[in-house]
Amino acid sequence: MAGKKVWVTWLPEKENEAELQQTLQQLQMVGLEVSGAPWIDDLEKCVWTELAEMLSAEDGPELWLIAGRTQDFNNQRIRYGLSLLLASLSQSKQPAKIFSQCIDGALPTLPTLCQHFTPLDAAAGWNAKVVAAAYISAPQVVEPDYYLTVIAHSAIGQWFEVGPNTNDAPWAGAMFGIIEGDAKITFQAVGERGQLPEKSVNKFPSMGIKAEIGGDEFVACALQNDITGGQSYYVKITGFPSKIFFAGHPGSDQAEVQVITLS
Repeated sequence: MAGKKVWVTWLPEKENEAELQQTLQQLQMVGLEVSGAPWIDDLEKCVWTELAEMLSAEDGPELWLIAGRTQDFNNQRIRYGLSLLLASLSQSKQPAKIFSQCIDGALPTLPTLCQHFTPLDAAAGWNAKVVAAAYISAPQVVEPDYYLTVIAHSAIGQWFEVGPNTNDAPWAGAMFGIIEGDAKITFQAVGERGQLPEKSVNKFPSMGIKAEIGGDEFVACALQNDITGGQSYYVKITGFPSKIFFAGHPGSDQAEVQVITLS
């Protein structure tokens, strides 16, 4: 019987070659079919989308191991790239199990969308945990009360796509905010789910709204279009915000706020 496929994403740029080879050998020893590549830190060109496409392919790996040092898992650009990758995979096929391994210490707390990773230490026997997970049925995932994904390409930039789940009540408008820093909201639109709209008639759009949530200062946009389960709210962002939030329009009764830490 062919071994399960595992993809290894190696976060250190050029260092720790010995640890990399040891990691690959340990996985091969337990019968896994091992492939992988170093993480490419190029958020500006959305290079993480290439890895997302490979992971979500029909013949993609059943398991994904992300390995690095403490400083790699604390790197804001790496954390942001992993978050967007996970958001883009949220509505498609993805590896049944995702592992995170810190090779030189304790694993830091990861961003919101990465917190379901299974942590592995570097102690003897960690590879057996990986192979055991390959043959255990993945637990049923509880769907969140919202739809979230990311569309990104170097030519069109990065767009966050949010909305109600298919069977949920329509949203009476929507609001989307970021911790600004060097990031900016540049466009908002409503359209059919899964593809950027060619045009959008925005109802009472607003930009530059100030909001404080959990002690953080956000800048937000909003509009009052009704958004059904077959539609999405699209927000284009330049830069790399550390946090986002989205919610129903503040003038509606759908005011539950979702805050997502990206880095």
